[in-house]
Amino acid sequence: APETRALEQERLLAVARSVWAWPADVRYCGTRSPDEFAAVWSAVVPAPTKARVRGPRIVVAKPAASRVLFTNRDMVQSQVRVYTADGILDPAAQVDYDEYDAYMGGSMSAVYFQEIREARALAYAAGGGYSQGHWAGDDNTVTAGLGCQADKTIEAATLLESLLRKPPMSEKRFAAARQTVIESYRTNPIHFRDIPDTVLRWEEQGIMTGDPRPARFARAQAYTQQDLERFANRFQAAPLTLTILGNRDRVPVEQLKALGALETVPLDALFPY
Repeated sequence: APETRALEQERLLAVARSVWAWPADVRYCGTRSPDEFAAVWSAVVPAPTKARVRGPRIVVAKPAASRVLFTNRDMVQSQVRVYTADGILDPAAQVDYDEYDAYMGGSMSAVYFQEIREARALAYAAGGGYSQGHWAGDDNTVTAGLGCQADKTIEAATLLESLLRKPPMSEKRFAAARQTVIESYRTNPIHFRDIPDTVLRWEEQGIMTGDPRPARFARAQAYTQQDLERFANRFQAAPLTLTILGNRDRVPVEQLKALGALETVPLDALFPY
């Protein structure tokens, strides 16, 4: 392209060097003391001249009522996804996030896979769980999805919505999910070289008071099925967004209105290139 051919080496090098104008989070593992490392770093890297800027927080769409977004594409299968926002990231609720995620979609013994694919053979693949925000202030999202034959779209989408709103509770399934969470604490220690990245990640979440894992581990060990039910109940009346990519000639689109206000989204609105 003409723009590419017009680029000059010095201009590109200047752009690369400009990264040092921004404040940096520096992570170091080694034998030097913090003061020694700081002296070495400041001797070779210029002091930043720009203020730290954080990108916009992640905000999930919150429709007033449930809606269905259908996109037509000439295909044999249908791809169904459902989402709902669940407030901002709360580090104190980490164990709730983990337990719900493990129970609903953590493995092939979890709710979505077992109830949709194994018990009813409605989908080729099914899964979901809890997607928490990355930074303090970011929104969390409850998600679920499946891929199915086009003629099973309505039944599969209806079941997917039903499972998210009121998941079936099972002592055996809960025990497996709870054990998964507990073992994740036992078998994932923070190794020496991972400490700086881990501490930085906690700070990004707004945790400034030390290692949160001991308290989380203790809560995971004391977590009950009733705790999980209370957490899951918050989604019973939540407005959902269902997205369906499928063939309108194979999917009875009008029946989707039973799941929410129907809106047709053109394919080129999703992929404008």
